[in-house]
Amino acid sequence: MFWWGRGAAGPARRGAAVLHELLGATDWIDGWIARRDNQGSELGKILDPTADRVLLVSAAVALLGEGLPAGVNVMLWIVLAREVLIA
Repeated sequence: MFWWGRGAAGPARRGAAVLHELLGATDWIDGWIARRDNQGSELGKILDPTADRVLLVSAAVALLGEGLPAGVNVMLWIVLAREVLIA
């Protein structure tokens, strides 16, 4: 997503890429703090992987609509299929 939003893109694409990067960073920081302070919860064990899947799937779907090379699209479909199979 980082490179996708940094190329010759309009403000909407750059904004979406920055938002996606911030969401990923805050997810990592939240997990790090929870592990460091031993503050895990049963609800967190369910919600965190769900949020990770939503972030991954939304990025993959957004990229599929961008007219990227066929090889990239195949990889994105593989990622989406994997998420469906393990969910």
